[in-house]
Amino acid sequence: MRKALPFPLPVPIGSNQTEPFDFRLGPDGKVWTYLGGALVRIDPRDTSVEPVGRIALGGRIAFSGSDIYLAGSERLRRVAGVVPIPSR
Repeated sequence: MRKALPFPLPVPIGSNQTEPFDFRLGPDGKVWTYLGGALVRIDPRDTSVEPVGRIALGGRIAFSGSDIYLAGSERLRRVAGVVPIPSR
């Protein structure tokens, strides 16, 4: 499947991953990444792209409950309450 993205990728294809970037499957079943200076989540079922918010500098993404933590700067950054917790 191919889909045009609403924002450009923040790293070139074939990059050696030295850029502050990540591409991670979240506990909500969506792929979390950065596009055009925004943190986004991509639904693999229909490839819809949902912007979560503007991020000045990307970095590795870690999930904890409904929060995410972002590396890539001098400080560990927390974005609270953005990960929907799947109901069981």
